[in-house]
Amino acid sequence: MNWDSNILVHTYFDKIGKDYIFKHTGFFKESFVLTDQKGNELLRMKPNFKWNTLNYEYEIMTSDIFETFNEKNILLLNSLHCANYYMAMMMGM
Repeated sequence: MNWDSNILVHTYFDKIGKDYIFKHTGFFKESFVLTDQKGNELLRMKPNFKWNTLNYEYEIMTSDIFETFNEKNILLLNSLHCANYYMAMMMGM
């Protein structure tokens, strides 16, 4: 996590390194966005707190670019981890 609260993700698949930025957007209608090096939005996650389970559920919307990635499943799991990490940091856990 860098100083402006963005999480920098560096991947290395098939001997090719790529960088992504996972960031929090909004305040009341908050969401998380994963962008590539060019600033293209790859996915957007909207958290929804469930009081009966005391956990967050996420509505995930992906772009057409993201759907073409071979490593999309790993990036999706990593994004979920980043979102959970960010929410835990906000709650002071």
